Amino acid sequence: WYWESIARGFKSFLRKPVLVNFYVRGPGETWDTVAPTKQIMTVATRVARTGIDGIIFLAEKADYIREFQKNAVADKEMRQFLTDHGGDEVLELFNRWEKLV
Repeated sequence: WYWESIARGFKSFLRKPVLVNFYVRGPGETWDTVAPTKQIMTVATRVARTGIDGIIFLAEKADYIREFQKNAVADKEMRQFLTDHGGDEVLELFNRWEKLV
């Protein structure tokens, strides 16, 4: 809810494109210390419905992004759950990742 409110607020008064960055796994972190893939998927989907112009998923290493993508693709149940939450652009991105992983 907080991310969605913040994104909506910035989008309402900035006249430039608004991009939101989510760290999938940052420097010095482990998979045990970062948000689970399900949470990142949920927040990204909810933020997307605010009308922002894009989302950037960041990680310290490309391998971490690939692992995040694999986890998102594998979690079909979560993608199905998020279909009625808005943010269809993000769900389409997750679906396109199936071709990559």
